[in-house]
Amino acid sequence: MAILYLSAFASKTASAVWAEIETASPRAGTLVAASFVENHLEHLIRSRMKDDKKLLDKMLTSSGVLGTFSAKINIGYLMNIYSESTWKELDTIRDIRNDFAHELDISYDTQSIKDRCANLVQWQKWEITFTAVKEADSVEGEKPSLTLDFTVGNPTTPYGRYQSACRYYIAVLSLLTNHPHQLEI
Repeated sequence: MAILYLSAFASKTASAVWAEIETASPRAGTLVAASFVENHLEHLIRSRMKDDKKLLDKMLTSSGVLGTFSAKINIGYLMNIYSESTWKELDTIRDIRNDFAHELDISYDTQSIKDRCANLVQWQKWEITFTAVKEADSVEGEKPSLTLDFTVGNPTTPYGRYQSACRYYIAVLSLLTNHPHQLEI
């Protein structure tokens, strides 16, 4: 079992982001959650490419060849960073985000949205536990740990499934960026 680390800053930031998303309207929450997934995907892609900030910035700018969420999802898959099932789920998140951004009469009651949310399943298959390694953190010889729960809201609803999937991908993409050889999705 690999031991992974989550800094106190990252934990506080993630909590603040999710508090914001959970209190937003479903439309706003959908757009913001997908934006954070895209942001974490971009950081992961940058971490796997040559360290040429100027060229990466040019490629990943909104008008660059890798500037769209779709292009980032596709290049991550082509770089063999993640599996085909992850690629498809990330594309589903992007597709749902686009529907909410461009269609005013759409909701989580829309059948096509319900169907796509039902296919977001990776977050249910994994449990990620962080374990402290410093002896000073031990309590009676036990190392403290934190298990991530990706469930947000009511996971039986389409919006709850979408939020839970986004939360999962934000965590996993961050872990892949910081621990590239210890996790496969």
